[in-house]
Amino acid sequence: VIIFVVLLLVFARQLLLWLSAKTNGISVSLIKIIRIKFSSVSTDDLIRGLILCKKANINLTLDELYNAAIAGANIQNIVLGMVAADQAGMHIQLNKAIELDKRDINIFQYVKSGGKS
Repeated sequence: VIIFVVLLLVFARQLLLWLSAKTNGISVSLIKIIRIKFSSVSTDDLIRGLILCKKANINLTLDELYNAAIAGANIQNIVLGMVAADQAGMHIQLNKAIELDKRDINIFQYVKSGGKS
């Protein structure tokens, strides 16, 4: 019982993120979220990004965002920028967003300026 309580406390945040993803219609495994916890990538940023994308009808997967984060991309910049672009009718693809992010371009501001960096 003590081991169960300790494990629950250690992984409570990942459990809450998993529940948040599930309640927002995102199919992701708890095991995958726990595995990501042990990497240098923020599970919070990934799940929040997926939820925001889902609400904006942008189809990205956890693996796509995770791979972008592993490559050094700023997930918040990418997601907020893609959502802003979609709302502005620009529809930036993930690869383009990663490219802009790697050039230290604030994608939201890029979209706001009409795509001029």
